[in-house]
Amino acid sequence: MLTNYGSSHGQDLYRINTLREMGYDPYVMVYDRPNAPKITRQLQRWVNNKRIFYTVKDFADYAPARKE
Repeated sequence: MLTNYGSSHGQDLYRINTLREMGYDPYVMVYDRPNAPKITRQLQRWVNNKRIFYTVKDFADYAPARKE
């Protein structure tokens, strides 16, 4: 699923949740990744890391590791 191509974070999240409800296993690709918002890259990590995606059911509950 392509994100960051004229879509908002809310729209991307809606499509991911819709695909999940339909029984599909989404895979996120970020358009223009180097310039994408941080939240879009975090969304990609949450969805594409299937251990995280199946354990943390809601993106709002996802707490990405902080790099210091």
